[in-house]
Amino acid sequence: MFIDLDDFKTINDSFGHDIGDTFLKAIAERLKLVVRDIDFAARLGGDEFCIILDGINEKARAGEIAGRCLQKLNQPLHFNQHQITPKASIGIAFYPGDGIDEFELMKAADDAMYAAKQVGKQQYVFYSEEMSSQARLETEQLLRDAFTQNQFVLHYQPQISMQTGRMIAMEALVRWQHPDKGLIPPNHFIPIIEAMGLIKELGIWVLQTASQQILQWHQEGLPFLRIAVNIAPSHFHDPSMLAMIQDLLQETGIPAHCLELEITESALQTAGSLQVFSQLRDLGIKIALDDFGTGYSCLASLKQIPLDYLKIDKVFVDDIFTNTQTALLLGTIISLADALGYRVVAEGVESKDQAIFMRGLGCDILQGYLFSRPVSSDQIPRLYELDYTLYPENK
Repeated sequence: MFIDLDDFKTINDSFGHDIGDTFLKAIAERLKLVVRDIDFAARLGGDEFCIILDGINEKARAGEIAGRCLQKLNQPLHFNQHQITPKASIGIAFYPGDGIDEFELMKAADDAMYAAKQVGKQQYVFYSEEMSSQARLETEQLLRDAFTQNQFVLHYQPQISMQTGRMIAMEALVRWQHPDKGLIPPNHFIPIIEAMGLIKELGIWVLQTASQQILQWHQEGLPFLRIAVNIAPSHFHDPSMLAMIQDLLQETGIPAHCLELEITESALQTAGSLQVFSQLRDLGIKIALDDFGTGYSCLASLKQIPLDYLKIDKVFVDDIFTNTQTALLLGTIISLADALGYRVVAEGVESKDQAIFMRGLGCDILQGYLFSRPVSSDQIPRLYELDYTLYPENK
């Protein structure tokens, strides 16, 4: 089993190498709790670990152990008032079918681990011949072609105000329109683009495309609509980003408040990020903290962040009727956000009961399949006209 920690560089960059080293030691201790006495676990270097399971030849048994590893690793760690939730990708290979010596076996497990990252991280994948390094190189070349041949497209998922029952904004979600495989979701290619070092280029393309789309809808008779765009933490290391967004607003003529930048919690730890956020807000750009509560949040740090929106992750919405602590936690988060002047958006709302519950907690902006799946740009004018009211008193 080849184990690679997801986003470990962000932890090192955000908290320093001392905490990074302590973090790695904690990971090692957790892995030792999962394996048997006859097994072998080691850190290979950096954020890579390896486990040799002796006498296990069945995928079901190996998968069970890998699942326990992920479950054990995914429990939060606390360092100096910061909470870090480790995540990992695991590749599994068997001797002798996948490799007849240590080198072949390690390479096969490494390729399987890379495949696990491709399909969304935080999971394990068994090696197959299709996962060879050659296949990886071919996928990377296809993605380079996707940039030059304009194969990326944006779909848009509406955000609905429960006070009016109407769409007030949307999130832009990138898709890869592969000429043979059709529409490929982002979790299948974003990790590869990150590994290729092209995530900033993709982010710039998304910003430019979304801005042009806002202008096109307005020219077709719609009011200026707000679009939320996901921005990778690496953008905040780029001193030219602010000027690029200023130029984009000037070229398109769209109001600055029509652009909302969704940042992850790891971006909050990026050096100089708070200053960049403040400069963006001075332009009129909206800032949203995405997937709140699933990363490195410190509630006390929220008062320092120039935010407009706090987005509650789908995992909390899924859990509201099965875990009373989740409901209490969400109520606290929404009350805190309200006190700080942030609006709250709940993602992943799939049922009317969830919508009613979240509105009862004070969350009045909802997003999810209950209202619409992500759709192509030509569907938005029709969705904008719909009344999503769930409550008779709002009619």
